[in-house]
Amino acid sequence: EKEKVGRLECRVVRSDSGFDLNNSRPVLLVLLHGYGANAEDLRPLAEFFARSVTTRPLSVLVPNAPFGDWARSWFEIEDALKALKQQNDDVAVSSSTSLSSPPGHDERPSLSDLVPSVANSISQLAECVAVFAETEFQQNNKKEVWELVIGGFSQGGMMALELLSFLPLPLLSRLSFLALWSTLSLSPRRLLSSLGRFPFTSDTKTNEIEKDEDKHQQDRNYQQPPIDAAPATPQIDLSTVLTPQHQVLRIEQSHGEADPIVPLSQALRLSSLLAALPPSSFAHRLFLFAGQHE
Repeated sequence: EKEKVGRLECRVVRSDSGFDLNNSRPVLLVLLHGYGANAEDLRPLAEFFARSVTTRPLSVLVPNAPFGDWARSWFEIEDALKALKQQNDDVAVSSSTSLSSPPGHDERPSLSDLVPSVANSISQLAECVAVFAETEFQQNNKKEVWELVIGGFSQGGMMALELLSFLPLPLLSRLSFLALWSTLSLSPRRLLSSLGRFPFTSDTKTNEIEKDEDKHQQDRNYQQPPIDAAPATPQIDLSTVLTPQHQVLRIEQSHGEADPIVPLSQALRLSSLLAALPPSSFAHRLFLFAGQHE
């Protein structure tokens, strides 16, 4: 069914009722489509998960990105590329003319600070998730204990990572699983800071991870054509990854080795950041397959 949640139009799919909510931990799965697609593009995937999860109540929220008509986008690619280029130019000038920042400190703004369309989308998306969760669980079912899972494809995956900085902490603390399909991080430094917000994080080893990030400072030659396809095969088995109580955040990437849109080097760069997170709080896995942008 279609619903207006906050300011976004959404496709909502729910698993069949028949669960005892008093003895089950419901799950909210948020799926974010890619550039040039829309919520209908991920509806079959949402319905697949709704059929597959038979042990727990599942609500799948698939928002439409705010920009465009049928072919929608979370932000304009050209604006993002210009902002990234300007950011890299500023870093090059700063590194040659000024003293270095203190360890672990970075004054560079993230892409959501530089590109108005990114900030706009993030604001609407965070509001959408919060409003839906409040209505679906706290109001309708009077259920206080539930889990959040987020999956994003390509540009939707970028938004999923940016979203970690904007979700209120009570919502962020419910996140148990993050799926990233054929994507990259727009703001690696902001991502590290966002992951440090998790309440179960004891040691993010920020300085060590940021040193590794510096090695990839110039690897930002990302190009994207106009249309993203939906992920061909779901890489999540929700029936096995969702446990009654989570003590770590599971993060899984999947990426085609021959992806012509988001280069494999970008996936490996993101993977190196996520793999360096403390295993006591994060469990990361990169799944490479013989395919392209799917």
